[in-house]
Amino acid sequence: MKNDRLANAVLYLLRGSPDAGLTKLLKLIYFSDYHHYRDHLCTITGANYVARARGPVLENYQDEFDELERRGFIATRKVPVVGHPDNPKVEYLRLGEPAPDAFTAAERVTLDDVLLRYGSKSGVELSDMTHEELAPWKLVWDKSAPGARIPFALFRWLDNYADDRDVETAKKRAEAPEIKAALAEAMADVG
Repeated sequence: MKNDRLANAVLYLLRGSPDAGLTKLLKLIYFSDYHHYRDHLCTITGANYVARARGPVLENYQDEFDELERRGFIATRKVPVVGHPDNPKVEYLRLGEPAPDAFTAAERVTLDDVLLRYGSKSGVELSDMTHEELAPWKLVWDKSAPGARIPFALFRWLDNYADDRDVETAKKRAEAPEIKAALAEAMADVG
C-alpha cells in the first residue's frame, strides 16, 4: 500500500467505530487529519483531500480502500437499507489491528478525540457537519471542475476567520472613548 499510515488510521478508526459505512469512514478519516493539522500542522495519514459535491473526501479513496481489502486489512459487506432495496449500504469491517507504533502520542489523542466526538454519529450527520458555512472544501469547490485538492492551509486559515462573537467584541471595543478618538483621527487623515 502506498500509505501504511492511512491503513493504520483506518484500522484504528474502525476499532472505535465498527461496521462504519463508506461515508462515515471517509468523514472520520477527514476529521482526524483536519483536527490534527489544525493542532500540529501535519496530518496523521499523509493523504490529500479533494472537494466533491458531497463534501471533502480522501483523494483516490476507492483505490486506497480496494488495496486495503486486497491486503487483508479490511473487508466489506453490503447491508440492506430500509426503503432502498437496490442500494445497499457498504460497511467496512476491520480484519486486523493497527501497528502498536503506528502513531505518536499526539496522533492517538487526536484519533481518540475524533472517535469520542464523532464515532456515534451517522455518515449523514458527519457529512452535514462538513457542509458548514465556512468548511474548507466549500472554498475550493467548483461544480464545473469537481475534485480540486483542498490545501491544508485552509484548515488553519479558518481559525482566524471572524465569527459573530468576534464582530460583537470589536463593536463593543470601538465604543471605547480612546478607540473612537483614534478612529476619528484616522478618518480625518483619510478625508
